[in-house]
Order: sequence, then C-alpha cells, then structure tokens
Amino acid sequence: MTPVITWPDPDPITYGTPLSATQLNATANVPGSFAYSPDSGTILGAGDHTLSVIFTPTDTTNYTGATKSVLAPHR
Repeated sequence: MTPVITWPDPDPITYGTPLSATQLNATANVPGSFAYSPDSGTILGAGDHTLSVIFTPTDTTNYTGATKSVLAPHR
C-alpha cells in the first residue's frame, strides 16, 4: 500500500529565513522517515519555490515509499 502524506502549503516565507520544521512539516498515516529537498536550514531566493519530500515507511513489507511536493511562496 502507499502511505498518505499530508503536507499543507506553507505560509509565505520571509526572504532570508532558513527553512525549518515550520515549513518542512509533512506527516504520514504510518510510521517512517522524511527526506526533504531543499534541506532544513536552506535559505531560498526570492520568488516561489517547490519543496519536496520523500517518505520511507518503517514497514517496507506492507508499504511503499511515497513523495509529495508543495508550493512555498517566498517574499
């Protein structure tokens, strides 16, 4: 089965603010780990950016990995 990732589009990010758990806050309906791109601590340039996550479930026998992207407005 494919896990369900929930990740709302973040509020606008003020220029110069590094990405943190405020923006990189995806959740899934099963236990596992998240790998974000760009990484936490990255400072984005002006304009809108796509943030992506790859989710790896703990139970890889019954679940496959999943991905999701959101739009992060950057002001």
